[in-house]
Amino acid sequence: MLLNQQKLVNNYVAPRAVEVQRAQAKGKRQLPQTGAKENIASEVLGMLSVGLGALTAGFASKRRKKNR
Repeated sequence: MLLNQQKLVNNYVAPRAVEVQRAQAKGKRQLPQTGAKENIASEVLGMLSVGLGALTAGFASKRRKKNR
C-alpha cells in the first residue's frame, strides 16, 4: 500500500516532493510575448478602415438613388 506522500510510477515509488517540483516548473512556463500591442493597433486601424469604407459606400448609394 502506498503512503500519501509517494506515488507508484512505472513500478518506481517517486516521492511527492519531486512531483510538486515538476508541477511548479511546468507552471512557470510561458508562451513568448509576440507583440500583442502591435496586433491591437493593427486591429483598431483595420476596424477604422472598415467603418470609413462602410460610410463611404452608404453615402455613394444615397447619391446614386438621388440621381435616378
